[in-house]
Amino acid sequence: MIKRNLPLMITIGVFVLGYLYCLTQFPGFASTRVICNILTDNAFLGIIAVGMTFVILS
Repeated sequence: MIKRNLPLMITIGVFVLGYLYCLTQFPGFASTRVICNILTDNAFLGIIAVGMTFVILS
């Protein structure tokens, strides 16, 4: 079970470490506005990833 979830755990760990690093370097990084902007600015990557997944699977 752990080996199956290892890539997901590593991805989440890298995200958390990057987020914690940015929290220490930039004082206003923890605000809701910044988090919403990050998600909004990168939403197209999620859409492209889903499309590429469908192309690879078909």
